[in-house]
Amino acid sequence: MSLPQHLLTGAIPDDQDLATAVQAITKTHPDITPTITRLLAYIQAKHTNSATASTKPPQGIAQFFKPATSTNTTPTKAPSKITGAASAVDAPIGPAIYSTNPVSFLHPIRKKIALSLHKSHIALVTTPSANPSPTDVVFKAPYEALYRVVAVPFLERATKNTALILFFRHSAFASGGGGGGKDAIWAVPLPDDGKDFSLQAYAPNLGLIGLSQDLRITTTKGQSPPLAFVNPPAVTGPTKRPDHILLSILSYFLQHNDTNKTSNSSVMDRIIPNPTPAYPHFSAHLKSNQGTIYLLPTGILFAFRKPVLFLRAAAIEAVGIHAVLSRTFDFEIVMDTTTSSSTSGENSNGKDESVRGATVEDLEGVPESKDGRRAIAFGMVDTKEFARMEEWIKKAGIRDRSMSEDLKAKDKAPTTGAGTGAGGVGKKRERAADGEEEEEGAEGVVQKAAKGDDGGDMDDDDDDEDDDDFAPESDDELMEEYDSNAEGSDSDGGEVVEEVQRERKGDDKKGKGSGGAARKVGGEKKTRKSHKEEEDVDLDEESLGEYSDEDDEDEDEED
Repeated sequence: MSLPQHLLTGAIPDDQDLATAVQAITKTHPDITPTITRLLAYIQAKHTNSATASTKPPQGIAQFFKPATSTNTTPTKAPSKITGAASAVDAPIGPAIYSTNPVSFLHPIRKKIALSLHKSHIALVTTPSANPSPTDVVFKAPYEALYRVVAVPFLERATKNTALILFFRHSAFASGGGGGGKDAIWAVPLPDDGKDFSLQAYAPNLGLIGLSQDLRITTTKGQSPPLAFVNPPAVTGPTKRPDHILLSILSYFLQHNDTNKTSNSSVMDRIIPNPTPAYPHFSAHLKSNQGTIYLLPTGILFAFRKPVLFLRAAAIEAVGIHAVLSRTFDFEIVMDTTTSSSTSGENSNGKDESVRGATVEDLEGVPESKDGRRAIAFGMVDTKEFARMEEWIKKAGIRDRSMSEDLKAKDKAPTTGAGTGAGGVGKKRERAADGEEEEEGAEGVVQKAAKGDDGGDMDDDDDDEDDDDFAPESDDELMEEYDSNAEGSDSDGGEVVEEVQRERKGDDKKGKGSGGAARKVGGEKKTRKSHKEEEDVDLDEESLGEYSDEDDEDEDEED
């Protein structure tokens, strides 16, 4: 396989010997041709950008002092508006072997676009065809840059869908005006029933990849797809599941473009299918964004709100669960920023540990904390998922830092103000929990208030209720006290005097221990009966006075 001559001339215009040597190397080692092609395209793009910058016309008032001397009126070609890696690497990707119909992608752009599979590249194109033009290519990357393929249930639609997520190395998107790491994740949901999905195979181009027949076709003998991506194979015959079909085809392309020529198992380690039943997944919040956490065998996936994160288990230093309440809990993941690597390939739990420590891709979207750590926090996780979370931490062999002092301090921190990380939502939840406690406290106060307004009144009531000497008067006595028609007489006066004496004796027995209510009733009774006694005495005195006057008159008459 030789390099395009125009690419060599554009990248190495002044050294023909070097261009010839590069061409010879690619013929001797054809497996490095895609890498050399990208390198030459990168150099050519740099030359073009520097030349454009040097010939930029002066702006503002400077144009009047340094007028352009060129008289060339030929309009220059407008720069390509293709985004992503396509604008940086202009090398042709060759004819397409497979392409899907336009489907609704979530990342890197929200748009209906087609997935096109070529011999050495995978691309997103606006119009699927056997030979897409460069202007149709929106994003593209070599298969060697595709290091992970994940299929998980997509829960945001009413019908069953499986989301296919492709993770690329950032180096494939690092130059040429693309989004870098933001363009390195492609995500698309596909219907499980295959409705509104089609995959076109271009038969004349199958031979380019060493195929004699369509990978989607199975023989009557029950031939399985070229590579089994799970053990036992999930697909053993014809299938309509789009994710099964694409994973089978991608596994073949990855194996064919594996420059290391390793075993099939190394390629399969890069593919995580959607088994039945699915891997554990649950809702969680990243700051104010609600997404879904997937506990996968090799890491934790957060999707599908931006940013989409895959936190590789081998790159996680520790996980801490905190803020555990009656209904929800939070957890924090600390990434391992060391650069050490393991040569064993696998650890005791059977997980791939070929690369220890976080890579650039592992740290994408993980902020740096004040103490220099790279950590990310998730919140509002249902406590029903607590057991599954703990089980995953143990199986992955990750250190549990749930009892660390800094997490305990977070739980004890005041809840006022807006939080960071998952705290923005977590603080609201903590304040709500505090509000429930405050409501319970308020109910207690109301219950206490229902018993009495203040302590003094409560004491008086208790004294009245506990006073053993208190004896309420009969209804007849009370009616007599309030009888407005009662008339005084000598006999009444005697009864009143006797009643007053009895009351006085009763008061002496009660003493100071009598209650406030008894003293009040007794006092009023004494007052009324005292007035009645005085009235009776006055009547007696008046009657005595009349008799004395009559006696005086009788004595005068006798004289």
